Amino acid sequence: MFCFLCFTSSANGQNNRGQRYLAALSFLQTNPEVRKEIKQAFPKLLRDKKRCLQFTVDSLVQPIPLYFFDGEIKPENLGLSDSLIRNDQKFNREYGFEPYVCQYLSVVSMSEQSEMVLIFSKPINNFLIAEILDKRLYTGRFKQGFALQMLFLFNESGKVADVFFTKTMYN
Repeated sequence: MFCFLCFTSSANGQNNRGQRYLAALSFLQTNPEVRKEIKQAFPKLLRDKKRCLQFTVDSLVQPIPLYFFDGEIKPENLGLSDSLIRNDQKFNREYGFEPYVCQYLSVVSMSEQSEMVLIFSKPINNFLIAEILDKRLYTGRFKQGFALQMLFLFNESGKVADVFFTKTMYN
């Protein structure tokens, strides 16, 4: 809980991107639906009954595919065409980027002891994609095992309006 309080006070002057990351982190730590989804996806990694979830936050912002959420979301909610959601190549041509270290996320050190790692993509329009992986199976850009992916939709004031979950497997 202490780490969360430390970085919330330092985020007040951050840009829109930092505010989106902060809103998503706050939502992840306090929302009971998130805890339920994580417990179903990683039953052995979420053993304790602590009030706040603990993650190791990776400062490397990486592209995370949107097409896993096809059928879960309406294109108009994202401000994108249906073809961009369904076609990963088309989406990558429009919004793709090279992974980069985000200075804001590098100061948000949640818990190095956590068995879960949280990875963010770059915010696009009114949404942000994040994923949680087993930390033991993750080495930088290389992912293995199950991942719980989350698509955060933000309202005009930058608060999380909705979140969608999907599970995927990396080989």
